[in-house]
Amino acid sequence: MIRNSSACVLFAFMFIAVGCSGATDDTPELGTVSGTVKLDGNPVPQATVTFSPEEGGRPSSGPTDDQGFYELQYSLNNPGAVPGKHQVRISTATTVTNEAGEDVEVPESIPAKYNTKTELVEEVKPTSQTIDFDLTSN
Repeated sequence: MIRNSSACVLFAFMFIAVGCSGATDDTPELGTVSGTVKLDGNPVPQATVTFSPEEGGRPSSGPTDDQGFYELQYSLNNPGAVPGKHQVRISTATTVTNEAGEDVEVPESIPAKYNTKTELVEEVKPTSQTIDFDLTSN
C-alpha cells in the first residue's frame, strides 16, 4: 500500500511539474484579452470567464474581481487566448469549504444562456483587445 501511494505521489508531482513548467516553445500565437462582466448593469464578482476555441484546442480563462474585471490566461505563464472564434461561458457556480470543513455548492447566478447553454461567441485577434460583457437576467 505504501508503495502504491508513493508511486501516486511521484506521478502527481511529475504531472504537475510538466504541466506547470511554463515552457513557451510550443505556445501558439496569442491575443491578450481583458474586459468586464456586468449583469443588469452591476459588476459580477467571483465569476469565471472561459473562451473555448471553435476550432478546438486549449481554452483560456480568468476570474473576475470585485469590479467584474477579468484577464484571460492561456497557461500559467502565458496570458491571452488563441486567435479565432470562441464560445464564451461565464459562470459563478463553484464549491467552497464552510467553517465545518464541508464542501458547499454555490449556485449559479448567471442565466444558462451565458454558460451551460451559451449563446456568446467572440472573435479573438492576435493583438491586445477589450471584450466587455453586458449580460441581462431575462
